Amino acid sequence: MSKQKDKRRKAQLASKALNESFKFQVMYALKQKATDETYDAEIIDRELDVICKKGLGQDMLKIKEMLEGVRTEMGAEHIAERCSLRGSVVAYLLGITNQNPIENKWIDGCLSDAEQIRLPMQIDFFYDNEVRNQVVDLLKDRGENMTSRLGQPAVRLKNCAVVFRRVVQS
Repeated sequence: MSKQKDKRRKAQLASKALNESFKFQVMYALKQKATDETYDAEIIDRELDVICKKGLGQDMLKIKEMLEGVRTEMGAEHIAERCSLRGSVVAYLLGITNQNPIENKWIDGCLSDAEQIRLPMQIDFFYDNEVRNQVVDLLKDRGENMTSRLGQPAVRLKNCAVVFRRVVQS
């Protein structure tokens, strides 16, 4: 095998391993949350296929890690109704969003159609005006790759831009 073919083969195997690991984590989360709720396996499979096809799996896990850190260290939660992933069952299962899209009838197919997703995918999280800057500072302190996107603070991942927007709640 030539060196070029060998490199491509290794890259394909690494990508496949990452996708399988991501799918395993989602299915494990499904088993943890599926105690009394029913989930449409077709929706989950479609979302998983699109996420893996677009190479978003590792970014989704990174987003999960970032938001868990914000929840743990600050006790802050983003506003689920405004999140751009609010209609994703996979995002809910991973704990990226905290509102079940099936219960809330938010199934909008945001991760169901690969043709609709342009990379880098922009994912918006809205925080109350009082805590948004603290969230951004925490992520900077944790070493996240902070940048700006249309004047809003964002974390740049491999295939995603995670934008932190502010909302004034009454």
